Amino acid sequence: MTNGAHDRPWLTVLLRILPEFSPQDCCAALESAGAAGQVLMAACHEAMRPQIMPLGQDMVRRGAMHAFRCYSPSAGQPCLEALNLAAGQAHTPYLLLLSSAVRLLPGSLPAMRHRLESSDRLAGVNPLFLYRQEAFGPPASLADNVAPFQARIAHMGSVGDCLGQLRYLYEGLPLEHDLARKRRFFQLAHMGALLLRREDFLAVGGFAAALDELAPQDFCLRLAAQQPTDPGHDHRRFFSSEPDALAVLADDIDSWKTCGLWNSLLLRGRLHPGLLHPDQPEHARQDGLDYACTGWLHPGPSLASGLEREAAGMCATPATPGMSAWLRWRHDPGPQSLLDMIGLLPHAQQCASLTLCRDLPDSLPRALSWYVKAARRLRDYGHAEGYSVLAAQAGEWLQRAKDFRRESLRPGMRALQEEGLYTCGLDNCPAVYDAWLELAEQESSIAGAAPKECAAQEKRYSELMVGHQWPKIAVVMPVYSPQPEHLRAALDSVLGQTYPHWQLCIADDASTDPYTPEILSAYAAQDVRLRYVRRESNGHISLASNSALEMVDAPWTGFFDHDDLLAPTALEQMAEVAASVPRLGLAFSDEDKVDSRGVRRTPIFKADFDPWTQYVWHFSVYSTELLRRLGGLRPGLEGSQDYDLSLRATECLGPEQIVHVPHVLYHWRIHEGSSSGAVGAKPYVLEATRRALNESAARQGLSAVAAPAGRNNFYTLQFAAPTRRCSVALLARHERAVQAGLWQALTRLAALLPLEVLCQPLTPDGGAAFAAVPSSLAARLLPPPQGREDSRALGSMPGVK
Repeated sequence: MTNGAHDRPWLTVLLRILPEFSPQDCCAALESAGAAGQVLMAACHEAMRPQIMPLGQDMVRRGAMHAFRCYSPSAGQPCLEALNLAAGQAHTPYLLLLSSAVRLLPGSLPAMRHRLESSDRLAGVNPLFLYRQEAFGPPASLADNVAPFQARIAHMGSVGDCLGQLRYLYEGLPLEHDLARKRRFFQLAHMGALLLRREDFLAVGGFAAALDELAPQDFCLRLAAQQPTDPGHDHRRFFSSEPDALAVLADDIDSWKTCGLWNSLLLRGRLHPGLLHPDQPEHARQDGLDYACTGWLHPGPSLASGLEREAAGMCATPATPGMSAWLRWRHDPGPQSLLDMIGLLPHAQQCASLTLCRDLPDSLPRALSWYVKAARRLRDYGHAEGYSVLAAQAGEWLQRAKDFRRESLRPGMRALQEEGLYTCGLDNCPAVYDAWLELAEQESSIAGAAPKECAAQEKRYSELMVGHQWPKIAVVMPVYSPQPEHLRAALDSVLGQTYPHWQLCIADDASTDPYTPEILSAYAAQDVRLRYVRRESNGHISLASNSALEMVDAPWTGFFDHDDLLAPTALEQMAEVAASVPRLGLAFSDEDKVDSRGVRRTPIFKADFDPWTQYVWHFSVYSTELLRRLGGLRPGLEGSQDYDLSLRATECLGPEQIVHVPHVLYHWRIHEGSSSGAVGAKPYVLEATRRALNESAARQGLSAVAAPAGRNNFYTLQFAAPTRRCSVALLARHERAVQAGLWQALTRLAALLPLEVLCQPLTPDGGAAFAAVPSSLAARLLPPPQGREDSRALGSMPGVK
């Protein structure tokens, strides 16, 4: 190998080795792909080094590579940190980010380099990624021969749809189709094989490794961002896929993992919907295709126009039945197509798919409210941007939304339930709550109860029942400059109650916007049950709530924030409790949160009242007489004023006077600045919570202080350690040693209070179980029953006295 300038490497291959995909096939293909004589830098965890080191050293020895080096991250660090380090030490003008799940086909790299050098607007170039010929069949391998005329595209480019979701453009399109030959621009690239300039990689600081699986998308968005050097011109850059460069992708379900993660975070409000520009519809328009949506409101290009029949369905003649089912689900993700697809997968992929279903909420059906909101957005987008087919289909869907719930959504969820996809907790599968809302809670239809049903209930609640009368409930609502649409929704949720005997007492805390008093005055004029006062000056939530409380003349009072929602039966169920429980002082319900799209999530299913946990929160209804006796809410505890009230109230009540209503009756709205989204949005909440709990302990004469519970920003009472000696008795029937964890726990406890440990063998041989007692513990070995001491154990236990 000469040292002339023309022989110097132009490329450094940054190979990220994934544990589930061997690097052998990937490395073997580099030479024919055009990387001969270049530099290979591998990034892998320490356990993978024995696999890659011989490969890299052999490639250098044969002259296939100019140089090789392997990087491993420090313990606990992500592998992307090693890639950043390798890029910083590279000296070539170009980098190829490569995954061990990818095999580049011959001649790909020169074509990718030529494409990248053709335009300064390109930040990076991908090949066209192809499915393995036996995808969704035998175990994944990169060594499969791919006949181009049979191949299907796994990734042409990453696009955003009109809902802000991440999609792969024309996923499953036959490679020989005309649309596969177009050179396109994209806002995101695929990290499986990406050619880019080294100076660009370093300019943006490489990967933000802390973002883990979102780091590739973050890297692309930063790399393609508009440069501020010339504000008068658009310097945004893009990515492209080169049709003359091909690669085989061994990870058959790559699109599910990548798009599913993004879309699940978007679904749960963790990503801003405007991060991705909606370029999917633009590609469809440029290709002469309609932009439409399926029955499950999956937007995408309609391939029925301008494509041959075999490609129109994207899966009419696939290589395997598994591929057919996969593409059917990818382009119309309903429950039955999901079950069909999983049923045809090999066992290993079935297990991976079930894990993805539970980890990624985007994989499973949502509650109806999400679909209704999505249909409205699709309809409005279609009208605004001129996609008439999309607007018409979304409009038709809205007209038959009830039929969709009855004929598709609920049957589909039941089918998933029968197959066990919901048999796990909310922490493991957030979509479980969507299914619970549809199948267990039995929500009313979109328009609510039918007028005849409402009239019948109104009549029932207007009648005097035998033995008791339905009580009136007041709802206290302090208001200060909420978003108008949130305020109207809150008011409408009270007006729409199935229970008619209520009064809504509203105190406007001197709102600064002009809309709030106009809205409140208009609503108060429509219904005599609304009572409204406007405070002359702002006094914050406690004083505003007390102003509203002054207008109450009902025996029961519930508290309601100005942007939250009550379930339609909230007051009905509270009234039933109030009418049936003698001397009731407080009733509280379960609750959840509702996001800007009206999607309910993060439920809090509470236990019955426990004075040591205080899980009361929303929706709470108190005896009005008790509230007046307590003086209402206390100023100075804003942020936890309702928590302080529940502490003071429950100190005055017996357990039989506090009732938990096991239904979700309150929907806490999540939006910017709301403490429902994150306590960090209102830091003073934590201090108010700590103070309220400390003062409660003082009132009860407890020797305890509030301390962080260690998670979820909760506080708990930490009691002073007792001064009298405490004894712990350990019993052992066999010689099996006491577990080390138990000794460690007792050692920690002994550091807090005077502690003695009594080791009691139950048999003559049982004393051996205590042989490892720590010398720091004050431990005594007692004789076994009937006075038979185990002398062997006594002589070998240095910590026993």
